[in-house]
Amino acid sequence: MITGRLATANRPAIAVPILAALSLLWLLRQPDFTSFTTLYIDDGIFVNQATVGPASIFAPHNGYLHLFPRAIAAVVALVPLAYAPVVIALACAVIAFAAMVVIWWTVRAAQRPWSPAAWIIAGTLAFVPVASTETISVAACLQWQLIAAGIVATGLGRSTPRTAAPLAALLLLTALSSPLTLVLLPSTLWLAWRARRESTAWAPAIAPAAALLVGLVIQGIVVANTSVSDEAIGTIEVALFSSTTAVTFLEMNGPLALLGSPITRPIVSAGAVAVVIAFILCTLAIAIAARITAGSIDREQRDIRTEFTQRLALLLAPGVAVIAISLVIRPAVRTLSLGNPGGTRYVLPLAYAMWVLVILAIIALLANARTHRSSVVLAGAGILAAAALLALHWDYSLGRPDGPRWSAAYTQACAWAEPGEVVTVSMSPPPWITAVPCE
Repeated sequence: MITGRLATANRPAIAVPILAALSLLWLLRQPDFTSFTTLYIDDGIFVNQATVGPASIFAPHNGYLHLFPRAIAAVVALVPLAYAPVVIALACAVIAFAAMVVIWWTVRAAQRPWSPAAWIIAGTLAFVPVASTETISVAACLQWQLIAAGIVATGLGRSTPRTAAPLAALLLLTALSSPLTLVLLPSTLWLAWRARRESTAWAPAIAPAAALLVGLVIQGIVVANTSVSDEAIGTIEVALFSSTTAVTFLEMNGPLALLGSPITRPIVSAGAVAVVIAFILCTLAIAIAARITAGSIDREQRDIRTEFTQRLALLLAPGVAVIAISLVIRPAVRTLSLGNPGGTRYVLPLAYAMWVLVILAIIALLANARTHRSSVVLAGAGILAAAALLALHWDYSLGRPDGPRWSAAYTQACAWAEPGEVVTVSMSPPPWITAVPCE
């Protein structure tokens, strides 16, 4: 019954509008509609560079390409700057929607036991608890949403003549927005191998992997030829090989990824032992979820069970790799990430994969006609826990609501300025400012 309803909602006429609605609800996770009224730190940098200069959309920033943030800032430069937050929010929603559609389309085409839930898997991207307001409707943070989308699309999807082009576009554009897209290479190559094994023609089989490689080569050339100034970042830098780094790694891979910041904060406050215990329990929960999902596959489908085991590794390993790489190259992230709330962005890819597994396990329990009452209770408790985590995290913010309304601040800054004169305008959170021309 449940599987039938999932399959009904999985049709394009129903799934696509659902995903469009979820992309708009994603914007509303910013409290007080601040997605549309405030300009966040990183986006202010790109708007400044697009309007005072302006910089090319292929100009590097912090040592690498940021294609999407620069493209969105270029659009902002074409409209009245008072509406910059609205343009950025809507552009982010459109890109998030497109990413969810690609996930849904590729997972649906896999024709596997989890495929009827493709629209739920895709829609989960809008509601991952760890995705604090730092990453919502912020063009500079779209890379984390896109990397997460690429992990699930390649980990649970399939490359066919109908899915190859949109998946290749997602991977290429993501690679041109972040060098960390490198973590998708193993799953993309595995997907190409699976496609050829299933007798898919060469072109659609290798197109996603080829697109990713092209993007990574271009990104690599830019990184290799761009120097980054050694600026103070205002946070405590911790040695790579230290107990603090080790505890941070466990926290980010366990309670922070699965539970989100509000739940993880008291765990971190309790000390390293509490973090280790929480990591073990969260790892156990994910293992149980994976076991339940695998158990829902018919015992006669041994090949698919083996395939799911491989896909499981491809779902979780890239997110862990993102965290490990971030800890190596970003000393500021090595503090316990609740002491540095900006660290939550690095956890988003792993968190999305974890939550997909949890949701698949809940669906598997509810869809089993022979499910025991205890399993029904477990599934119900899981759903309630998910709802509670989302509710707790809904208003979590890094100070965005504390900043001024952009349109009012911009109008005030330009009140006595000449058209074309560059003025400084306050952003969120205070005391950040950016410089833009008056109109």
